[in-house]
Amino acid sequence: MYKELRIMTLPILLFQGGTHGNFLAKCLTVASGQEEDFDFYGDNKGAHNKKKLSRAVVEDVHPDTCDDIDIFVYVNIKLEDLYILQWHILFAGGDFGLDTLTVKHWDEIERAVNYYPAHEIVLNGFAEQVDAFKDSGTPGLRELFKRSMQLTNGLLTTQSGIYAKHRIQNTFEFAWFYDQPKFCAKVGELLVDLGYKYLVDVKHQQQEFVNRKQDILQSKKLVEQAFKCYTSKTSMDISNLCVYEQAYLDYLIEQHVGYTIENWQEYPTNTRNINPTEAWEGVRYEL
Repeated sequence: MYKELRIMTLPILLFQGGTHGNFLAKCLTVASGQEEDFDFYGDNKGAHNKKKLSRAVVEDVHPDTCDDIDIFVYVNIKLEDLYILQWHILFAGGDFGLDTLTVKHWDEIERAVNYYPAHEIVLNGFAEQVDAFKDSGTPGLRELFKRSMQLTNGLLTTQSGIYAKHRIQNTFEFAWFYDQPKFCAKVGELLVDLGYKYLVDVKHQQQEFVNRKQDILQSKKLVEQAFKCYTSKTSMDISNLCVYEQAYLDYLIEQHVGYTIENWQEYPTNTRNINPTEAWEGVRYEL
C-alpha cells in the first residue's frame, strides 16, 4: 500500500506501528513544558488523541512515510518484546480492537478482518496469515499466534532494514515504556539532547499507560511462571490459559528444547502433563 512521504521539520522520532511512538512523542512534548498536559487517549485504545500539538518537540513517524536519513530517536524492539507488542498491535494499532487474550475461535478474527477490510493490519498480510491457518481449528490459531512471537516476525525483519537505511542518533527500548524510573530518566536524557529541560513530570502518564496494559502484563507473568513449573517438573494448573497464552508457552518450550514441537490437538491442563514431541518436518501451512 503506497503512502505519501512526509516532509519533516522537527527532529524525527521513528517507530513501527504499535511500538508506542505516539505516546513517547506526547510525553516528550509535555515534559518539555512546550504544551499543557492533556488526556493522551480520548476515546481511543492507544495514545491516539488527535489534539493538534502546535509546539511539538519531535515529529513521530512510521518508516514507510519517512525518507529522511538522519533520525533523532528510534523505538527499538527485541524478540522478548513480541508477546506484549503483538497483543498491542492487534488491539490498539489503528484501534483494530482485536484482543488476543479473549480470542477463542477463528470467527472472532475473521469478523475483525471483514469489519476492517481496508485496515493497515489487514492489508499488510494478516488476512493471508488467517487464510493459511484457519482450516486447522484451534491448533492452527495457536500456531498463528506462536509464529508472531518468533524471530522471523516481520517487525524484526523491518527493523533490520531501518538500521540499514537510517543514521539513528538515539534508541529508546520498547521495554523502557514499562519501567517508570527508566522511562522518565530516558525521557529526560532525550530532552537534553533536544535542547530542553524536564520541566513537567510525566510519571502519571506512564502509570496510566501501564494501567491500561495490566491484562497483558499479568498474562505474560502467568505464562512465564507456567514455563518455570514445566522446566522444574512441578505442578501448575494451566487449564485456563487462553489460546494466545498457550502459544507463548509453546514458544518458550521450543526455545528451551531447541526444536519445533508438534502442535497439540488437546492442550495439556497441567505443566506435569507437558511432554512435547518434535514436529513433523513436512509442509503443513502454506504462507
